[in-house]
Amino acid sequence: MSKASVFKGGLLAASLVVAAGTAGAKAQSAAEFYKGKSIRVVIGASAGGSYDTVGRMMARNMRRHVPGTPNMVAQNRTGASSRVAANWLYNAGPRDGTVIGAFSQTLGLAQVLGQRGVKYDATKFLWIGTPIQPVSVMVARRDTGIKNLLDTRNKELVVGATSSTGANFIYPALANYLFDTKLKIVIGYKGGTQVDLALERGEIGARGSATWSDIMNTRSHWLKDKLIYVLAQNSLTKHRDLPDVPRFVDLATDPDKRAVLELMGKVASIGRPLLTNRGVPADRIAALRAAFDATMKDKAFLADAKKVHVDVNPMRGEDIQKLIAEIMATPKKIVGMTNAALARNATQCRQFTDPKYCRSKKKKKKGKKKKQG
Repeated sequence: MSKASVFKGGLLAASLVVAAGTAGAKAQSAAEFYKGKSIRVVIGASAGGSYDTVGRMMARNMRRHVPGTPNMVAQNRTGASSRVAANWLYNAGPRDGTVIGAFSQTLGLAQVLGQRGVKYDATKFLWIGTPIQPVSVMVARRDTGIKNLLDTRNKELVVGATSSTGANFIYPALANYLFDTKLKIVIGYKGGTQVDLALERGEIGARGSATWSDIMNTRSHWLKDKLIYVLAQNSLTKHRDLPDVPRFVDLATDPDKRAVLELMGKVASIGRPLLTNRGVPADRIAALRAAFDATMKDKAFLADAKKVHVDVNPMRGEDIQKLIAEIMATPKKIVGMTNAALARNATQCRQFTDPKYCRSKKKKKKGKKKKQG
């Protein structure tokens, strides 16, 4: 046999081995892949808030319905309203379905507005579902004398927020631009819990965005003690408990202004979403979505949700995927109006209240200069 024949025979044998290995990998089921593995649920928000509560609740319950019953471990990765976590997952995270992001509902909005720090494509994330579609409300302390949002056209109201990218900033900033309100936005609080405490201490007069279910379940004393008025609700539909409180969109008579607020309503309906990275094999994303759907009907999950005061109202991953595409198709004029609203300056938390309640700036370490010799 010639050397050429031996060489060709070796190549053929090697090709068959590679092909067999590839076929074996492709034949591996989702159950086989996940068996014995752990799925990280990376929460893009600080501990104690609704994103954290929902993310950890899903980690506790969804694992029972994922084929192979992998362990699910929740961990926080905070910064810039989930952008830090989203950027990491999209660019450096695994693409095998072993990481699930519990990220902000505003990821798509940040991208369509062209905001800085976005290093992902929200349409390429694979959306798994959201267990809740919370109605967001703006509330004010009663002692401010503000009973409805338009009252702030004639009287300044101080609003607390975590950053200029979060919902607590976005909604009051939109109100200032669209309705000529006088909302003074103070940014830099360490988290939503700190904004709540600032409201209770009387340091601020309002919270720009809080889910109604959270108020009912974890801040019910605000209602019992008659601490607040509900000024407006940001949603496409009204909450059954608030029939007389206007939606933001109800306050707009101009079609373009309504379109801006309808965009925000779509963003709000995304709720507290779960997603995974681009490139995850189709059978695994199908398995994760099916596990999510099954979890929403799980009696143990529903009991857990009731225990932690989460009002379950799910949206399936396929529907969020379509909604993200709609958000990304927002007309340029509406994008421009929204950006104009968010371009206004805000007061820094550290200039307004005790710095211990605000985010601390990390000091940059100065590098040591090398001695020349």
